[in-house]
Amino acid sequence: MATTILSVPDISCEHCERTIIGALQPVAGIQTVHVDIPARQVRVDYDPAAVDVEKMKAVLAEEDYPVAGPGVENAMAGEAPVAATTVKDLVCGMDVNPASAGQKSEYQGTTYFFCGPGCKLSFDENPRRFVK
Repeated sequence: MATTILSVPDISCEHCERTIIGALQPVAGIQTVHVDIPARQVRVDYDPAAVDVEKMKAVLAEEDYPVAGPGVENAMAGEAPVAATTVKDLVCGMDVNPASAGQKSEYQGTTYFFCGPGCKLSFDENPRRFVK
């Protein structure tokens, strides 16, 4: 048994956690998956004879949760905090900074911002469910 910790910068909420676990858990050779939302990390216990880290990265990339490459984590850690107005992600309720949000959608002339790709996808599938 082996363990790896993957840095996934787009993790931001429980929806992200469910999506990641749902994508990795069925992969042959993966025993357990734990998502640490605040740290934006995924800990995977696996059988290296059955699955490798590259396969895990590919599965996460297919779900729009790419694993950070070398140096990405350090660059993010070195960024200065930015004071900004935030808006609510209509799917999970998280506060999102529109200036740095990586995910957004237009609906009826309004731009909505999301914490990550999972929340954006949920919104795009049925925006009327979230817009009151």
